[in-house]
Amino acid sequence: MAFSKEKFKSIIEKSPDVAFEAFELNYKNSKIQCYKFGTGKNITLCLPSYPFSGLYYHWVFRNFSSKDQTFITFDIPGWIGFSDDIFENQNFYMSDLIAIGVNLVNIYNPEKFNILGYSFGGMLAMELASIFDGRVKSLILVSTITDGYLAQQSRIYPWVGLMCKLKLYQVMKLLAYFWVKSVKLMSYQRNKTALEYLPIYEEMYYHTDKRILLESLYSLFHLNYSDFLRNINNETDMKIVVVNSKDESKMFYGQSKLMKELCPRAEYYVLNGDHISFIIDANHPEVGEFMNKVTRD
Repeated sequence: MAFSKEKFKSIIEKSPDVAFEAFELNYKNSKIQCYKFGTGKNITLCLPSYPFSGLYYHWVFRNFSSKDQTFITFDIPGWIGFSDDIFENQNFYMSDLIAIGVNLVNIYNPEKFNILGYSFGGMLAMELASIFDGRVKSLILVSTITDGYLAQQSRIYPWVGLMCKLKLYQVMKLLAYFWVKSVKLMSYQRNKTALEYLPIYEEMYYHTDKRILLESLYSLFHLNYSDFLRNINNETDMKIVVVNSKDESKMFYGQSKLMKELCPRAEYYVLNGDHISFIIDANHPEVGEFMNKVTRD
């Protein structure tokens, strides 16, 4: 799959003051779409939320960034994005996503850096923070699921389990389509300044793998990263930041409560809005102030 700056032209033109680089990382004879925003020495690896592209971190970055910041991120294979589908002929494995994250960090090889994980990406962030340990300055967990088994109490889990059992992959793809449409609607209603992302985002949707959309969501409810977070709290000196939004579902508040027990030394924040506000409302001063605070020394 070939990529060019033409795909991202409208985004680049809307933010000419933000350095934008789209490139491919080779992994298992496939191309992983990666991004780099900014040119600063203060690097943050950003892991996206289900089932979205890492591209949306450009919207976050351009609303708070300064010359000392750089974000690096990637499109998770099988999700919305331009990465090749490495899972086309195999099951979904988190270990592949971890390996891609490690390879991306190694391209830049920063002595110290931050890791930010949003929702599903928070699980990846915890494992990557454990791998890089002494090199991670801050681990930032936004609306993160730590214990998927605890999250099985949510109303969505029985439906996910049923769809997986019946292999209703096309239903999952349709749901992803409606999520993209709802993001488009919310972007239009809540701020009309991010519309340049929407056409390319709709194009990205058609690269999704319906089976991986369902398998990866199902896996979220069958993973427990409590030991990772407990060990980071007890055995490292990295700064740990946990943030939720006021209007999120009870599932996320239950996760936040667990994280406070596992990680008592973490800094805790609550922002206005719902689960998707961290991205949709990234141009709100509250988000920018939070990002400025937690990504700097």
